[in-house]
Amino acid sequence: MAAGVRPGNQLFGTFCFGRMQDAVTLASFAKRDEMGTSFQQVNLSLIVVLFLVSSFWQAGGGNSVCADEDPLDAIIKAHAASCKSVASASGSGTYELYRQEPSEKEPKLFRKAKVDVQFGEGKYNLHFDYETMLEYGSDKNAPKKLFETKPDNYFVIYTGISRIDVEFRDTIRPSGCKGDINDSETSNLWWRELAQASKRFNPQGYVDKLGRDKLTVTQLENGVYRVSCPIPGGRYEFDADPKAGFNIVADRVRVAELKEPYQSQEITWKQKNDIWYGDQIVVVMRRVNEDKTPGLMTRSVFKYDDFTPDAKIAPAVFTVAATGVPRGAMFHDLRKGAPHRVLYWDGEMLTPEKPKK
Repeated sequence: MAAGVRPGNQLFGTFCFGRMQDAVTLASFAKRDEMGTSFQQVNLSLIVVLFLVSSFWQAGGGNSVCADEDPLDAIIKAHAASCKSVASASGSGTYELYRQEPSEKEPKLFRKAKVDVQFGEGKYNLHFDYETMLEYGSDKNAPKKLFETKPDNYFVIYTGISRIDVEFRDTIRPSGCKGDINDSETSNLWWRELAQASKRFNPQGYVDKLGRDKLTVTQLENGVYRVSCPIPGGRYEFDADPKAGFNIVADRVRVAELKEPYQSQEITWKQKNDIWYGDQIVVVMRRVNEDKTPGLMTRSVFKYDDFTPDAKIAPAVFTVAATGVPRGAMFHDLRKGAPHRVLYWDGEMLTPEKPKK
């Protein structure tokens, strides 16, 4: 980034499953999620499974199909239409993250936040108002202890090229605010495509990667179509529901080491103004330890309280300035090849020079 980057350029101008470049990150689960909760590492022998599947996720409705149309063709057609159905949107909802160790009987709530969502032209402004954010740490009395770490305020600006996290906390000196800048390709995000849930899947990529002749299409008793195929080390499947405009309502990765799916996501679809949108997204990830026993389970849930498609969103919403960042706040530029690793907000732009008081 050149010295002196102003809002509106390529920097300022989306739950976990993403591009092929994310496969290794997804397989290892990165040890930390986007706000810092620690996770165990998985058996890396399963990377090949995730590498293939990550190319199927993410690519797509008031959709209708002919009665004699092939179900898989209907699903691909509906997905393509659904990917284009929401050009902009605003809404609010609740995000929760649960995690459960094998020794624990019940999942524990680690994070809960109200989230304001604004989306347009492939960009997001997300505002998190956290009720709780637990993280493991230690002190002199306990080697492993849960601490409350919720920030005063938190924003994510996603430009389609970069992801900018802006954190407000009164303990941050001297400005009470700091930020990080990441490449979008290296960001493994649970909230990806909150406004365009169909883009969390890519059925055409599934067909292209494995071959149509390898796919099995079955209609279940409830009318849902299940498309499945063996992949190295496991099996991948997704479900599409004619009652939900042939949108994909779930997908799963199954491996021999686990009875339950290794990874799964489920989407509950609703219609507003004849537009289908993902009202609730649930992502479950299960780890496999090195000895092939079940490991950590995490469950991320996002549900809208309200959603307005085709909302008018001003371009300025998708800038750092929209977060209310104070002058002098420090940002770490973590993008590959960034010319300056430390930047400062001077009131108008990010610059490598610390602004004078």
